[in-house]
Amino acid sequence: MGNGVTVAQQTLTLFVLVRIQVPQPLKRRRRPVAGIPDIWQARSLARAALTKTRQKAQADQAQPFETAVIEDSSLAAFYRDMNASERRTFWACAAGWALDGMDFMIYPLVIGTSITMWKVDAGYAGLAGTVTSLSSAVGGWLGGYVADRIGRVRTLQFTILWFSFLLAGLRNRAEL
Repeated sequence: MGNGVTVAQQTLTLFVLVRIQVPQPLKRRRRPVAGIPDIWQARSLARAALTKTRQKAQADQAQPFETAVIEDSSLAAFYRDMNASERRTFWACAAGWALDGMDFMIYPLVIGTSITMWKVDAGYAGLAGTVTSLSSAVGGWLGGYVADRIGRVRTLQFTILWFSFLLAGLRNRAEL
């Protein structure tokens, strides 16, 4: 919008105007009840607000737009504009995203080998992939819920701790 009037205010103004302009059967006007605004007063207030909105919009249209010259529009222009700290952050995020993608894509890469080496039925191998994807989605939803309740940092700390104990338990069980 840009004119200082929210969409909700404009919608309310239009709703009041449309609602008031619906033909009503002629009735005797009653005195307004305390606490309930008079319908004619509400109509005049709505018209005043709409007029003010239109005037503001016309004033905004009269002002010229500010333009910015784009010096570099190449694909890597954003990277050249970064300082050293921003570049380190960019590469850390890229590495995290790549590791997350690798974690998800490692199973489809080895599924053919698993089927032939361990004589696994293709249906069970596909079921394992489906369960992995669904578990990942449920874990994301639950992690988001817990992060909303106790915070992202504590959720991440708890997840790392839980994962460490789980792997240590599996390692000890494998040694037995």
